Amino acid sequence: MKSKTHEIIDHIEVEFKTSEVNWEIVNSWEKFEVYVLKIVEQALKKMYRINDYEIYYTSGSNKFPDIVISIHGEVKIGIEVKYKNSNRDWKTLGGSIYESSNINDLDDVLIIVGHRQLREVRVKEYKKCLSDIKITHSPRFFIDVDDNVESVFERLDVDNFDVERLLKEYKKAKLATLQEGESLWWLDNNNNSDNNYFDISLKHYNSLDKNIKKQILTEMFIFFPSILQNDNKKYYLVATFLIQQHNVYHHAIRDFFSAGGKKTSSFGLEKVDAVTNRLIKHLKSIKMYFKSENLDDLKINMIIEMWDKQKLVSVPPNSSNIESVWLETICSLLGKYSDQIKEEYNNISITD
Repeated sequence: MKSKTHEIIDHIEVEFKTSEVNWEIVNSWEKFEVYVLKIVEQALKKMYRINDYEIYYTSGSNKFPDIVISIHGEVKIGIEVKYKNSNRDWKTLGGSIYESSNINDLDDVLIIVGHRQLREVRVKEYKKCLSDIKITHSPRFFIDVDDNVESVFERLDVDNFDVERLLKEYKKAKLATLQEGESLWWLDNNNNSDNNYFDISLKHYNSLDKNIKKQILTEMFIFFPSILQNDNKKYYLVATFLIQQHNVYHHAIRDFFSAGGKKTSSFGLEKVDAVTNRLIKHLKSIKMYFKSENLDDLKINMIIEMWDKQKLVSVPPNSSNIESVWLETICSLLGKYSDQIKEEYNNISITD
């Protein structure tokens, strides 16, 4: 006999197939969330009488999960909604592990992911799609709704949604994979946990391959336009981000960008400061980064998150305009060099 969860999944999938999503209209996560709400309501109407179920939803809320349905006032099932508009896989970043502990108040949680590029919607059991743990400013679940994905709970043999036990088992697994010269560092912003740490293996920047160094510096210029500002505090976020995202630290993060003094740039600008010169040298790799298929929703969301913290971006960024917003933001900080650098960037060919 099918469980209540699987019955609801089946009915929601049928509604999505018969409704045929108009992706030209449903072109943002906000619109997709509202569309999902409509589909869920249609499915429940065919399964139950109107007084036998309730739907709880708050537009624009960051609360987990996005939608909660109550059946006969007894069974409560959550629905987390995700929307992808880049890359061609089914991977995306979930919420904080600690936030997801709200699942204990529910009988089950589903996840519905809409993929605009693939013109497809998938409905799955949430827990089975939690394939890994990633680090941003706190431990977050990494979601993969592709078929045959082994969840992090299965891999670490954790039966229920026990966050503390999951982190302990994850730490054990990390310790077992440390290579020579690597060490653990503990970092977590959660104050409600008995384990106020999260483990990552650290490497010094100088020990990295030159191609990896270039990749990291490219990302830093994209994630942190504030590097071009005249503010000594601008490197705080950069240092933390290096550790959290790349497991890399640098003993003199300021010199990482500003060492070298003023020089003539590669296309003839005179007396250009070291930070701007480094930016100019990385313009092609920056353009390649924005054009790459590897720039998925996960990275786009992380870039936007970092931009929000710096309070520099005047136009709301999204997956469609993120490159142009970056370029305009950078140029607004470059002063007298802005026109030349914008022209240089726009003339770069990445097919060479």
